[in-house]
Amino acid sequence: RPVRMLTPKDQLVMRLTGCSLDQLLAGVEVPDSPRHELGKEDFAPGSRKSRRRSSAAQKKEDEGPAIFLVDEDESDDSSHPSDFDVDPEHRKILPFGVTICEMYLLLRGVLIGMETHKKELQGSVVGQHVARGTRDGHILTAAVIADLYMRDQVDVHHWTLSEGNIAVPYKCVKRKGQAPMEHFLDDYLHDLESTFRDMILPAEVVEAPIWASLEERGIIDNHRPSWERAYGCGFTFLDVWDLARPDILLDLKEGYLMSARVLYDKKFPDPLDEEANDVLMFCYILQHLFDMSLEAIDGMTRVLTRLCPPFQKGELFP
Repeated sequence: RPVRMLTPKDQLVMRLTGCSLDQLLAGVEVPDSPRHELGKEDFAPGSRKSRRRSSAAQKKEDEGPAIFLVDEDESDDSSHPSDFDVDPEHRKILPFGVTICEMYLLLRGVLIGMETHKKELQGSVVGQHVARGTRDGHILTAAVIADLYMRDQVDVHHWTLSEGNIAVPYKCVKRKGQAPMEHFLDDYLHDLESTFRDMILPAEVVEAPIWASLEERGIIDNHRPSWERAYGCGFTFLDVWDLARPDILLDLKEGYLMSARVLYDKKFPDPLDEEANDVLMFCYILQHLFDMSLEAIDGMTRVLTRLCPPFQKGELFP
């Protein structure tokens, strides 16, 4: 007897409730709501809860003195995920050991070194001034903001047109009360609102922290300066590295294959596997960034097809 393949909606329902949609409709083995023991006073007007203990001191400085109404039955050793800051290097948001903006910039550098006609740059990772010197600066900015959002560092404001229908975001600000992550992404939080408005990384920062992080991770090495001809007359400076860990491209190819199997392979062991879906989301965002690029369109596909054959691009969705 054939088994009906779970739709993305079914997968989301099972992840949130722990049971299938058919069980919910039939009322069979439906788990109790985790909120059934909360008192009504927790939701009274003006009541708030301190959700993040590690950032409480910073929040107090930002907002001044405040009164918190907390349930007396709530113990201090709560293990709810929202009580703690997100680990910026957690495996769930870093399935390949690098951030989205790092992977985008790395693949773009490999693509330039792969297709250049200049012999001294061939086979290298070429770092252009992407943020302000190319037409893909807005794509890199989107990758940085996505990384910050995944680490719970920003609040995105948008209009809700109707239930389940969300309009384009119109504002992105740093979330109040957040302690520094001690991560290179902290450099992009200082002027986040104007960064989102203009979709350009700050001129005093640009992509330098991203390249420095790739060097620190040991993915690129042997930095050296170079140059290339600019549009019209003149030339522009470049940063060039060697790809010290080409295995990261093989990991990306393997993760892309697993993402496709989660969506299309009916014999995949567990389509709801958390790790596989984390990889799927990462690959989907990365592929979408290259689809929207102007100077490096389909960059991920071109790199993996050339350096890790065989490879075939497919349609991914979260």
